[in-house]
Amino acid sequence: MPLDLENDPQKIRLRMQRLRQRMDHDFQEMVENTQRMLDWKDYVRQFPYGMMAVGVLAGFFFAPGRKVIPSVRLAEETVKELSEQVGIGGSPRKEPRIPSSWTSQLMGGAVSALSGIALSSLSMVLRHKLEQYLTAIPVERD
Repeated sequence: MPLDLENDPQKIRLRMQRLRQRMDHDFQEMVENTQRMLDWKDYVRQFPYGMMAVGVLAGFFFAPGRKVIPSVRLAEETVKELSEQVGIGGSPRKEPRIPSSWTSQLMGGAVSALSGIALSSLSMVLRHKLEQYLTAIPVERD
């Protein structure tokens, strides 16, 4: 720093005034950036597909699933022994040729496979759109 700048009080006052103005401007920018960073609507405007993917994933992980009711399957011998002990006559009910649990398992497997395919294709579309969006943003260089 030159010696004459340190000795001239008017120049020091002007420099301090510029520094205060600059600090005020920088503080206002910091407040605006913080507000923008904490505003969830701004993220939805900037990344609509990404926020949609986040919503789908959150719904997938936090939604209540199918309630599983535990059941007990007894062997035919056990059913016969129990019916003899209790005194119930007749033969035990025959199982259907194709158990209904198999059809529900088959349907559940088909639904899970189709939902997996749908989610993976949605992920690919979102990734493609995000890449297009990011390559279209101009890069500011100082």
